Amino acid sequence: MTIAVIGAGAAGLMAAVSAAIHNKDAKIFLFDKNPSAGKKLLRTGSGRGNIGNEHQSISCFHGNDEDFYNKVITSHPLSFLLSVFDELNIDITVKDGYIYPRNQQAKSVRDAFITKLESLGNVRFLGSKEIISISYEKTGFVLNTDGWHYEADKVILACGGASAPDTGSDGSAYKLAQSFGHKLITPYPALVPLVCKKDPLFKTSKERMSASVSYKGHTATGELQLTEYGVSGIAVFQISRFVSMDLINGEKPVISINFFPESDSDHVYDMLLKRASSGGRYILNTLLPEEMAKSIIKSNSLDSVDIPSAESIRALSDLLTDYRLYVTDTKGFERSQVTAGGIDTSDIDPQTMGSFLRKGLYICGELLDVDGDCGGYNLQWAFTGGYIAGEAAAADD
Repeated sequence: MTIAVIGAGAAGLMAAVSAAIHNKDAKIFLFDKNPSAGKKLLRTGSGRGNIGNEHQSISCFHGNDEDFYNKVITSHPLSFLLSVFDELNIDITVKDGYIYPRNQQAKSVRDAFITKLESLGNVRFLGSKEIISISYEKTGFVLNTDGWHYEADKVILACGGASAPDTGSDGSAYKLAQSFGHKLITPYPALVPLVCKKDPLFKTSKERMSASVSYKGHTATGELQLTEYGVSGIAVFQISRFVSMDLINGEKPVISINFFPESDSDHVYDMLLKRASSGGRYILNTLLPEEMAKSIIKSNSLDSVDIPSAESIRALSDLLTDYRLYVTDTKGFERSQVTAGGIDTSDIDPQTMGSFLRKGLYICGELLDVDGDCGGYNLQWAFTGGYIAGEAAAADD
């Protein structure tokens, strides 16, 4: 049996390992556009390799078919994935629920997979090989590159979505699945910075603080980063998929920032009123970065030197807990960490990641219409689907 795995990212590396383990007689070819494997994997967790998260909830994953990704995640939960990492000699550490390799180097995760594949002996890595089309003949699949073709009994598509195109996942692989009749749900950037209408806050770009960001019932708390074009940071990333989706549908999203996520407007009002009554010159001193505080006070038409009135403080407390920004765009796939949308999962078997439209074809990872929150969930999805696809493809029919 010959198995072709297209894409040597997180899903593809895991698929190749899983297939090689479950069928030692199979010949496995692992293709990638890049000369080396795991280029995008090296960037995960800001290079530290955030490979999972102790907090497990199906609400951390998104897509049009919750039942599908729920079946995949629950059939192979985090505990199973950690046991696989252990077999790969990936020792882990946990920080605030985020799971990393102990040395906090994503490169070591990539290298652990490569070492395992080399030790198994039945996997051949073919770098700098872009599969431009796939057809199915009587004898099996035919994979075409520019000037060459390969044959395989089974094919696993693990090519990634459209995010971070400089790593090779530029969205071109969708057509490989579509050529077998699979439907594409419009891809859009997720975990991405947001471009906003000009605001006084952006004069204090590069400031960072803890805040909560809300949009249409979705709220995330974490680091907020102000930029010259808008906002970024984990709190923004977590709600960005919903904003991005509405943008492609022609809506004009408005997000709300609470600079005091542990408090409501009344609590902030009482705190600021107390500060003002004590004669404090800057009532936001030590609460927010200085330049940001000045910008907010100015935008609220307050004199930062004089003691403001109770009415002015009420307006300020409302502003600080519900600061509205008008989103005009995202920073696109070039700056997004993951792709939302993708190949429709209604034609994929969650037990095998196999196609209902073409026997012997498997699709996994970011290529599918499933994306996760920031914090290791997207790698968990990729690794889990890759393992399932590799095991299923390795089984003799």
